[in-house]
Amino acid sequence: MNFSNIKLTPTLIAIIAAAAGIILMLVLVFMHLGNLNEVRDRIAEEEDAIHMAEMRLQTLTDIRERAPEYEQYLYTLEQLIPQQPQEDTLITSLQHLSQETGVEFSQVNFDTRQENEDYSEMPLNLSFEGNYRSFLHLMYHLQNPGARQARALRVESINLDRESLEIEAKAFYQED
Repeated sequence: MNFSNIKLTPTLIAIIAAAAGIILMLVLVFMHLGNLNEVRDRIAEEEDAIHMAEMRLQTLTDIRERAPEYEQYLYTLEQLIPQQPQEDTLITSLQHLSQETGVEFSQVNFDTRQENEDYSEMPLNLSFEGNYRSFLHLMYHLQNPGARQARALRVESINLDRESLEIEAKAFYQED
């Protein structure tokens, strides 16, 4: 095909210009579609980040609202394992518990303390007098600290006979 014989008439020039314009517009549209997809991906990422931030904010709001409850729980835990040995409060607590459970708290002896990495153990021997049912009630509260027994104790051994109960246990504390 010989292009030298083609006459460039104004109509032909207009058609060529229109075709070139259409091709140029199609190229620009495809370029912008690629950019549009990138923008959509960014929007989706940002929406995910916003959702995660909203969930985190809700969690923090819930924690702030429950702060008094958490502070009370922390206080209870600190009472279970106090910062100092507090033998006097331990004895007082055991006296109150024995009165509430119907046993007589007759003796307590403290043994040599054992220091561990994060806490110290305070071995003690406890003597009580009473009856079997009262001893069961006492043991329940010793093993389940709470309102009646505010100190964590680990019972190591029990010696029970008809009217007396001997307990080897350990109380804990955290010295700074």
